[in-house]
Amino acid sequence: MASGWGTVGELFQALHRNAWDEELDASKKPHGFWYHQRPDISRTEDDTRGFGINKGELSEAAARYLQHPEIQTNRLDWIFLDSIVLAEFEAFARDMLNTRAGTGMNWAAAFADRSELKYYGFSVLFWIIGVILAYALPIAAVYYLATKGHETGAIVLLAIWALLTLWKLVTYPLRFRARRKARKLLQHLLDLYRALGERRLRSATHHPLLRVQPGLSVRRRMSEQSPIHS
Repeated sequence: MASGWGTVGELFQALHRNAWDEELDASKKPHGFWYHQRPDISRTEDDTRGFGINKGELSEAAARYLQHPEIQTNRLDWIFLDSIVLAEFEAFARDMLNTRAGTGMNWAAAFADRSELKYYGFSVLFWIIGVILAYALPIAAVYYLATKGHETGAIVLLAIWALLTLWKLVTYPLRFRARRKARKLLQHLLDLYRALGERRLRSATHHPLLRVQPGLSVRRRMSEQSPIHS
């Protein structure tokens, strides 16, 4: 029994890696065990929100929790489900934002430092830089070579630029579909997390998300569908 309740302490540490950060202001440390959070893509992995999830430790705590039925309660079931889904949502959102769903580096996200205002500002800045590097600069270079008597160099440079531009146009539908698919998956995760925030889900085990068949408990469903067992 004592070892089982020790798992609850491990859960708290997994959810609040910032609790013992001496450099962090007290107002930004946890003030409770766990609350349903408000997802913010621009602040993933930001430990100043009152919580800081360690996915590895959370997975270990969930595995040990499932080994101790004597401490399992609906409230703890919900905390595990809520925090695991949030952790997966934030991890996927962070990867999608930083890599544009695997289609390229998002420099605005790299320099924004979790500031939404900075992100939009850098997005405009890098878009302008991209247009200059991709179109204005190559055309200016071709013009310069042609007017200086380097017609062959101008033709070669123009051909390379045309091929690269054509490649971007041809592969654009693939990039668009990849980003759209990622956005849909992110929205599904967000919808699931919002459903977990419904008050009736915290106190009832007969919620549609948890009811599978007679005799299949919340804890068993958690064991079968938790990311740590997938």
